[in-house]
Amino acid sequence: MIPLSFIITVLLTLVTMYFLYTFFKKIFKIFLAISIIMVVFMGIIFFLIINEINEMKRDTETSKLFIFSQENRVLSAFTVSNGEKPIILEDEELSSISSKLASNDLNSVLGSYHKLYIYKSYLIKSQDFNFEFSGRNLSYQEVLEIMNSTANKNLKAFIFANIINMYTQKGTDMVKSYKKEMIIVYPETITFKVLRFIPNSIIDHAQKFSKKEVNNGHLEQT
Repeated sequence: MIPLSFIITVLLTLVTMYFLYTFFKKIFKIFLAISIIMVVFMGIIFFLIINEINEMKRDTETSKLFIFSQENRVLSAFTVSNGEKPIILEDEELSSISSKLASNDLNSVLGSYHKLYIYKSYLIKSQDFNFEFSGRNLSYQEVLEIMNSTANKNLKAFIFANIINMYTQKGTDMVKSYKKEMIIVYPETITFKVLRFIPNSIIDHAQKFSKKEVNNGHLEQT
């Protein structure tokens, strides 16, 4: 005859195994659901980033104004409209925009343009900046010296366009700089309003969903 203690032990073991199976099954389902949600969430985030970057570079009927400034002083600026070759602004126009930036009147700066992008000079100081020009690498100090000099406006715009390219090739860099207010986008789209509250760690993970790069426009050195 089988001892009663043995039967009780077996029953307790089976009951324990059943509850453990049920528990871990629920945990697995919860973990799987969270994983799926995270994957979808990061996919959406990366889509928003790429969509915004593409919008900035897309040849449409809208016009965009790109500004490179240092302490509200515009060092270079150009416009892009209707898929045509960018128009580099003259010194008089830069001076006028600088006055408006000083009073934080972004709406006046925007004027008739569809979108305004302001790249602040200290953003190139926030990472290992390495700009190749005429066969040599320039530090951010050397770049700022050129941008503050009386150098040809085309040269300045060429350098500025390459700075933009550095940040748009990897969308997460632009988003992080935007969150630190090193890059201003006006008017602020719902995409950037949402991304402002997304942790950088999630943005970094979202970048892994694609290796897509954005082309650098049509500015050439002259």
